[in-house]
Amino acid sequence: MPKTKKRFKPTTKMAAVRNLDEANDALLEIARRRIELKRIDADAEDAINAIKEEANEKAAPIQKEIDHFEKGLAAYAEMSREELFADKKSKELNFGIIGYRKSTRISISRKHTLDLLKKHGLTDAIKVKESPNKDVLADYPDETLKKVKAKRVSDDKFWYEVKEEEVTQKGASGQK
Repeated sequence: MPKTKKRFKPTTKMAAVRNLDEANDALLEIARRRIELKRIDADAEDAINAIKEEANEKAAPIQKEIDHFEKGLAAYAEMSREELFADKKSKELNFGIIGYRKSTRISISRKHTLDLLKKHGLTDAIKVKESPNKDVLADYPDETLKKVKAKRVSDDKFWYEVKEEEVTQKGASGQK
């Protein structure tokens, strides 16, 4: 279910509402159905969590066994490294391959590396993401927006707000 918010802009055409009483009734029915959707979503979430918990309980001993075998393989490989991997970095077995792989990573100083990259002119090693800032553009006059091929678009969009709390308090039954 999509995240609910206070005000809604309908994306499809609404059924005919001929007066304020019918508009109020429509809001009541929308609120009831949103409450029902929340209940369905909560029930589904509870069921999903129960299934995940059960799966984790079943998986834990299996994962523990895998960890045990992995540690055994790593210990054996380390103890027999010179013998097993003298001429090759891997050893193919009937049911898999064991071996060593060279792994290199870059470690940086969060405090200093960026400043030092700038200081030494190594800007190609700095990520920069450029994009128009619409919040700042909103403060510009229309003439300036036109110069940069942007424009202010305004339109009146219908919205509605349901009072789910009141519907819940009165009961989701047939009370109006």
